[in-house]
Amino acid sequence: MTRLMNIGMVFCCIVVVCLILGLGYSEISVFLSSIFAVVGIAMFAQWSILSNVTASMIIFFGFPYKVGDRIKVLDKDDDMRGVIVEITLFHVILKREDGNLITYPNTLILQKAVLKLDHPELEKIAENAEAPDRLVVDQMTMANNPNPQKVRQQQ
Repeated sequence: MTRLMNIGMVFCCIVVVCLILGLGYSEISVFLSSIFAVVGIAMFAQWSILSNVTASMIIFFGFPYKVGDRIKVLDKDDDMRGVIVEITLFHVILKREDGNLITYPNTLILQKAVLKLDHPELEKIAENAEAPDRLVVDQMTMANNPNPQKVRQQQ
């Protein structure tokens, strides 16, 4: 309750100071709208950073992927296949088979379909998988039913 009273007193003091300085309603409204615009832009800029940090927390504590996993990220333009070298706060670093390193944002790796290529049958599925199918198969599914056609039918 005292915090609310303090905020009210500060607001009243600001209004009194504006009246003493001779500022009218239009000047105050322009000033406040400018402040709200700057705050809105700052929040929008922080949104992508916060979403990457949140995604990294999910990856760190949810353990969908870990360092050393071989994965294939299914994307419309370019399917990325590689070994996870490092998981940072903002991105995952993949090492492709040709030795190139790819930095992939954490938010995108959680939004795209990802195949873990630790199982031999998953290698066969990954060769034929395309982005529109959005087939995600885990090791437990393959252990219970190693036939790729039956796995596709179950999905």
